[in-house]
Amino acid sequence: MGKVHSILSKEQAEAFDIVRWCFAVPKIPADSPRFSWYVTHWNVPAKIAYAKKTGTFEATVARCDPIDPAWLRFVPAALERHRQFWSSLPSARKQTTANSTTTKNSAESTAKPAPKTTRKKAM
Repeated sequence: MGKVHSILSKEQAEAFDIVRWCFAVPKIPADSPRFSWYVTHWNVPAKIAYAKKTGTFEATVARCDPIDPAWLRFVPAALERHRQFWSSLPSARKQTTANSTTTKNSAESTAKPAPKTTRKKAM
């Protein structure tokens, strides 16, 4: 049996997945002004990669309404904005992670257990 050829290139398939995710999950069409912001700030490429890795991607986008193929043209700009945004954060992410670990460890050592509450049954 011969190989099945894909109609989409790797970049087109990635763009199609991003459009499907955004239209299925937050219900944002790619021609919306919010599309690029959502892809960037909610790290959609990483969410898609994780969903594919765990096998939940197809179920997540299964009920996606039909998309307009013209929407794929909005993805390159959104991915460029995403790349610029996330590449500008490593030092801030590293500092935030270090601070949250220190805060978490100090909070754990000084935290008192919460008192148990009892709930009266209604009669």
